[in-house]
Amino acid sequence: TGAGFPVWNSLTPKDGTVKWALIPIDFQDLPGESNFRARVDEQMKLLTDWYSTVSEGKFRIEWIVQNNWVRLPRPSTEYRIQNSNNLDREPNGIKLWKDAMTSADPVFNFAGVQTVNFILPKGQTFLNETSQGFPWDKDVKEMITNEGAVSSFSIPGRFFDQPGRQYWSYWAHEFGHAMGLPHIGVSRGEPSLFHPLDLMGNQDAISRELSGWLRFIAAWLPDEKVFCKEFTNPLPQVSPSESLTDLSGKNCSKENEIIRNTYGEFWCMNIQNQLRWSKNNLPNPSSTSSSTGQSSSPAKSATWSQIEMTLAPLSSKESGVKFAVIPVSSTKAVLIESRRVTKFSCGPTDRNGVLVYTYDATLGHGENFLTPAIPKGRAVTSIAPPCQVSPFPDPLLYEGDKVTVEEVTVIVLESGTLDRIRITRGN
Repeated sequence: TGAGFPVWNSLTPKDGTVKWALIPIDFQDLPGESNFRARVDEQMKLLTDWYSTVSEGKFRIEWIVQNNWVRLPRPSTEYRIQNSNNLDREPNGIKLWKDAMTSADPVFNFAGVQTVNFILPKGQTFLNETSQGFPWDKDVKEMITNEGAVSSFSIPGRFFDQPGRQYWSYWAHEFGHAMGLPHIGVSRGEPSLFHPLDLMGNQDAISRELSGWLRFIAAWLPDEKVFCKEFTNPLPQVSPSESLTDLSGKNCSKENEIIRNTYGEFWCMNIQNQLRWSKNNLPNPSSTSSSTGQSSSPAKSATWSQIEMTLAPLSSKESGVKFAVIPVSSTKAVLIESRRVTKFSCGPTDRNGVLVYTYDATLGHGENFLTPAIPKGRAVTSIAPPCQVSPFPDPLLYEGDKVTVEEVTVIVLESGTLDRIRITRGN
């Protein structure tokens, strides 16, 4: 897994259509219920929708469901697992995995399946938390079905039968690891302040979002939806244009040039080694003033100290920039994104604002490489059940709020369907 660059080599596909299996397994002493689909159908749909949303449609899931229970050869008591653990440190986890696969193989077609999600009988108690395996686990790699190997598996235990916990977010979290997404902070112990803000930190918290940073390093955010520029680099200058064309994605010739027409403001950016126009989603594209607050005449300085931009919410279908990266050193960057409550969220319905946070390249998987910038005066608050999250201060910026971190100040000028922000060097 990787928390930054260079981009890691994923051991399982993170784009295209991927087959997921759902297989119910039961036992002689613990038979499965007749209507298990009532527990999982909505969960499968949420999982599919979530990955489609956070990947901008790049990662799609095709579910293959075994509609009859697969009986394992041993009683459930022989597979008792108390805590979630690495597969190589849990003998009963290995036993359960091998017996489940060898029992399912004669009746299930594993052709093209990347991950297997097993379901246990309702009310079981032998598996307390979870059991899962990944592409790097020896026992996963060595399990070859009649149709070939799979890359990972998951089994939710009674931990996920508690109010507020859902299968889909557990599946999303574990497959995120399988494709190389890192865990934010520790999985046990004192949670970080970013835990409740990213599904790869806590799959049971309030937002159940995938942060802009993890979407960025997964190559799911298109380049034209990312603003990335150091303060030491010059900003493009604005020129008026007579063009009556939406230039989005079209070729351009002069990097850092900006032109503005009735369709909006377009930046000439190097996108995947090709110069193309990228639209900056402004609230009033016909305005003659520069979004940088400067005149359209050539800059006298080689650096910039302030810019205004409009951010589209991270999980919306709005066009425009969704994620801003301001590198502040060789190992740190200030990150900015717009958050909205979605159907995947838990808890308050008014948490709609701008999130400012930092990335630390010296830290990685299992460490606090992302840290939210908390506005001054925010008190630690509790979130009512069923959301599973420790008390923490609300880090979102609402209209008129500002925060300074790493000598970068971000203020929210307007907030509605989109968020208009100003980024300034210093206070």
